[in-house]
Amino acid sequence: MSTVSKQTTSFSMSGMTKTLVVVFTLNLVVEKIAQLSQAIGVSGSTDWQAMLQLSFRLPHFWTGILVPVTYLVALWSAANLLKAFEDTQKVEAPVLAALRVLGSNLMYAGIAALLIVPTLESWINLGGRGIKINFDISPVAVGMIGMILKLIARRLIDQLGEQSQREQSQREQSKLNQDA
Repeated sequence: MSTVSKQTTSFSMSGMTKTLVVVFTLNLVVEKIAQLSQAIGVSGSTDWQAMLQLSFRLPHFWTGILVPVTYLVALWSAANLLKAFEDTQKVEAPVLAALRVLGSNLMYAGIAALLIVPTLESWINLGGRGIKINFDISPVAVGMIGMILKLIARRLIDQLGEQSQREQSQREQSKLNQDA
């Protein structure tokens, strides 16, 4: 397989991923507008200002957006990782930095679904101030995968730095040997 076809495939994957993020974002917006339109349809007003005012009275509207948005941000980070790999065709610092960001965003998505949204909804519904955790396998798996990716990226960045330092000291040593 030639280098050109590898780059095209990688580019199409990053472009396709970003296109899917845009489509999913538009779908989320349309879905939430449809929810508000149904609620507002009773009152007869359908302008955007009335929808916005109603959304502020419905806290579950906003907590229902948090987890999907964090997943979309993680998908966008995955597209950036693919693009960084396309540009270098090697596992170098930019790819590892993108991998670390992807891992962080997956961790944030897992924490939002596991802890933040259930706690906020518990506070809204029950008026409690305790912490509620949703022990579903999906947010736990997403968060753990994110943590693993972030740790791998951190370890590889450290190894890359150590390797770079060794190479630099070897170059300096060979230069000193040549001068002597």
